[in-house]
Amino acid sequence: MAVAAGFGVLIGPGLAGLTLRIPVSEPCWPAGWWHGAGVGRRRLSVVTAASMVSLGLAGAGIGFAGALPAYLWFGAIAVVLTVIDVEHHRLPNRLTYPSYPAGLLLLGAASLAGHAGQAYLRALLTMVALLTASLLVAVISPTALGLGDVKLTGLLGLYLGWLGTGFVLLGIGFGVLVGAAMAVGLLATGRAGLHSEIAYGPPLLVGGMVSVGFGGPLLDAYLAMAGLR
Repeated sequence: MAVAAGFGVLIGPGLAGLTLRIPVSEPCWPAGWWHGAGVGRRRLSVVTAASMVSLGLAGAGIGFAGALPAYLWFGAIAVVLTVIDVEHHRLPNRLTYPSYPAGLLLLGAASLAGHAGQAYLRALLTMVALLTASLLVAVISPTALGLGDVKLTGLLGLYLGWLGTGFVLLGIGFGVLVGAAMAVGLLATGRAGLHSEIAYGPPLLVGGMVSVGFGGPLLDAYLAMAGLR
């Protein structure tokens, strides 16, 4: 966890720059990108701290395993997507689309190295299932779920599906609870109305990273309380 969190601090300035350049379609890697050139101190501090936490969660949940690079990628992308969605109510294709082949390749390599073909197959099936289900929801009720959210649920299915069905349910469930609490808070404080557009990407991403980092202990505790372990 400490090593992954330290890596998060190292790449935090670069991620902070992406939160500015991705929404306006600027080049991702200009001169000085690695130290956050052109990024204000507040954004630099917030994004670097979030990167430290997110990648730390990836390290805590995965450990020094073959799948760790995939979850470091997911943790880093989760930070950038969260900031952009909060600020612009968008989940840009420039981030979501590359995360599919990155996850497929990195998890595929991990499955070959660790003989984890079953986990990889489960990840693929979960990705397809969540993509299909969320797309149906978006078609039936476009105001309830946007296409960006559809693509995000597919990513959650891929990365959480590798870990197990319980991780998927925990991540999505926790994300929904966080989103509901956020919506109630915004309504109660008058910062949003009944017809306001609320970004649900950040709660789902938070739920996903919490599941990656703490899903194992939380699911074990639940099974123990239920007398199933």
